[in-house]
Amino acid sequence: MIYFVKPALNKKKTMSPPKRPVTVLNRWWKTDFETPWVHRQHRDWPDLIDYLGPDLKAKVVWFKGAKRVEL
Repeated sequence: MIYFVKPALNKKKTMSPPKRPVTVLNRWWKTDFETPWVHRQHRDWPDLIDYLGPDLKAKVVWFKGAKRVEL
């Protein structure tokens, strides 16, 4: 997730993509770990990252904003 979101304070993990294909589905929970959040914790954190490897672009998706970016 760090590689695709590229936060300002974490440069070490943004240098190279994952070594193998990965899909990350973020589910947002309140601190009781049972109640789902209606809104994500930060507007730049996507709900889905789908990375199939270096030959294909990654798909980064925000469901509630209908935003989709290919990296």
